[in-house]
Amino acid sequence: MVTSIEITVKEGKIEEIQVERPSNDQIMRDFDRVSHADGHLRGIKLNRLHRQIQFHATDNDFQHYIDSLSGLIGDPAPLLTDDGNLFIRGWGFLRHLERAGTMSVALTGGETNEAFFFSLNRFLRHDVKTIFSDAPLCVGFEGWLSVSSGYAVEMNGRYRLCLVNTVGEQIGIKALDVIVTVSGGVITSVVHADLDEDAVRHAVRTIESSLVPVLAA
Repeated sequence: MVTSIEITVKEGKIEEIQVERPSNDQIMRDFDRVSHADGHLRGIKLNRLHRQIQFHATDNDFQHYIDSLSGLIGDPAPLLTDDGNLFIRGWGFLRHLERAGTMSVALTGGETNEAFFFSLNRFLRHDVKTIFSDAPLCVGFEGWLSVSSGYAVEMNGRYRLCLVNTVGEQIGIKALDVIVTVSGGVITSVVHADLDEDAVRHAVRTIESSLVPVLAA
């Protein structure tokens, strides 16, 4: 919530307080600055999410849609880059919370059966609000995934692509019917793959076991 109160600070002291209604542009700039000031670098691989939070799995319905995904989804689909980076764009949120929270991609599986996380950017999506009355305003997400940057452990093999939406201490996990293959430190292919209950359970367990502190029961 952006308030109408504005302060002027000089040499560590408040010099002036005034009330001025913020413009829509100011609200969006402040949202972008605050919502992404969580200490996570975007796009690079991480081995865990939010060190100090103890998550609680939520039963809230996880609505989502992928507009673009390198090598697979789009009109036309974005190409994989020469260095194997992956672009994803879409929208997603947990129903009835009316808060966007933070969105990440998790890649689960590979030869070591681990989960790797990539934090995404949030942005405004007016169109989703016309379909879901409880959709947050900034329900969009997008970002580049660089599997060769960040956490030092190398990725190799086939990984299930999942979305992870955290809102405060609540977490929602959505396994997708997408498999990403990593070889030689780059993403070499992105394909659709069957998604059954066993695959969903396996992806969720892998992500939950990677969370620190351990996901609360």
